[in-house]
Amino acid sequence: MAELGVFTQAEWQPSLSVSVTAGLRWDATAFLDAPATDSTIDRLFATRTGRAPADWAQWQPRAQVVWRPRGDEHDVIRVGGGWFHAQLPYYLQHNQLLYTGRSLTDVDLRGARTPSPDFPGYRNGTTTIPGVPAGTTPGPAYVNVAGAVRAPRTTRASATWVHRVDSRVTVTLGGQWSRARAGYHYIDQNLRQTPFFRLAEEGDHAVWVPATSITTSSGATDVRNASRVPEYARVLALESVGAARQWSLTAEASVTPRPWVTGTAAYAYSRATDNSSFCCCLARTATTFTAIRDDPRDLASAWGPADGDQRHRVVGTVQSRLPFGLRLDARYIGQSGRPFSLVDDGDINGDEANGNDLAFLFDPNDPDTPTDVAASMRRLLDNPRNVSRRYIADHLGRVSTRNAIRTPFAHRVDARVSRTLRLRSSRRLQRVMLMLDAYNVGHLLNRNWGGQALLPTGISSQNPVINRVPLLRVTGFDAARQRYRYVVNENTGVLIRGGDPWQLQLGVRLER
Repeated sequence: MAELGVFTQAEWQPSLSVSVTAGLRWDATAFLDAPATDSTIDRLFATRTGRAPADWAQWQPRAQVVWRPRGDEHDVIRVGGGWFHAQLPYYLQHNQLLYTGRSLTDVDLRGARTPSPDFPGYRNGTTTIPGVPAGTTPGPAYVNVAGAVRAPRTTRASATWVHRVDSRVTVTLGGQWSRARAGYHYIDQNLRQTPFFRLAEEGDHAVWVPATSITTSSGATDVRNASRVPEYARVLALESVGAARQWSLTAEASVTPRPWVTGTAAYAYSRATDNSSFCCCLARTATTFTAIRDDPRDLASAWGPADGDQRHRVVGTVQSRLPFGLRLDARYIGQSGRPFSLVDDGDINGDEANGNDLAFLFDPNDPDTPTDVAASMRRLLDNPRNVSRRYIADHLGRVSTRNAIRTPFAHRVDARVSRTLRLRSSRRLQRVMLMLDAYNVGHLLNRNWGGQALLPTGISSQNPVINRVPLLRVTGFDAARQRYRYVVNENTGVLIRGGDPWQLQLGVRLER
């Protein structure tokens, strides 16, 4: 017989607690060595070469409110927020100290002029180490400077409601929001203010080097031809122009339908966008890692899903007692794929970064599209394994956008079956747990299950995955029509499937 509980006025005792925390933090880079002042660079580029990155005002207030409307754990509401700061990677300080324009230069020697290594001599001293050969004029200096940079700062807020429906069901709803500002990024102060010309047949893509300087046989460009001040190569200023926004909604339910089985189910929807993929470390990689339309300084046009944006995530767990004293623990994780961009394999805008220019999506039915490119695009669009073909078909005749395509949804199941045995010993009661763990059960049942589509591997732990897939490879340049020649990568969007293979593990645990 069901009973209906009635709360009296005396039983209704709401509670409210408030916590506030504030902190002040100084950036330690203010005490590190600053680079030497170069008055010429300061005058030409309106900067201060003798300055080290520093930020002395880093207040970090935080607050949280916890409200229990009934004074118990039946309903708990938490609302909190705060400001947070991050420290700049020390490598960004290292860039200003090393690349001053005075200590390093680029030397390009080929053929007979290439020096032979003398490793024993190198160990005995520095006199035999090759330098700038006599009679050779060093190339323009490559310089890093600290611009108007501040410590990255993030504003965060969250709200959570935990509602206990009854003794068997608990539901949690939550929302999170964050906004990051003053993200670090390098801006080339020596890049021309206006492009030399635009690719009229590729969405007016800007090119910063003159058409006469582009190698017709390969389409190669030289960033030195894009310099505003010819005596210098790239002059990269560390600026606080990076930004990001993120919000998410979460829902979770914990259920105990029977005394011998419990489970949880959770879902999260999230949207994370930013205007830069640069996280560390060499200044040159700021433009290499971030896919752009044509101007590497225009981060406003680079807004798109963040490299790590995960739109949907589903998690489920179950714990159950089975016959014969067995216990089952299982977990399911399903998540949407990573975003990626379609880019050119080549430096078509002449900013020195290869593979960061967003690709133009040639329409195979456009009469101005070269015949070989049109044929390849048709085969690309007809390939059912191409995960990007729907996006390409919907945006033909336009420049692709950053991180607009996603890898497929991925699934994974892990499980454990265990049995606990109780043993009588001469001293005390002992327990032995026998365990069989199965990782990625889907792959164990079917070789096509439990995997995920993989993007290219990055070059370091700071860049473990490359969210850029080449669509067009530059093979030459038509000076008369001022357009590049391309070969289409017909395997674009055909991603390798990988991930963790299935594994079985036997274990024994002794307990006293």
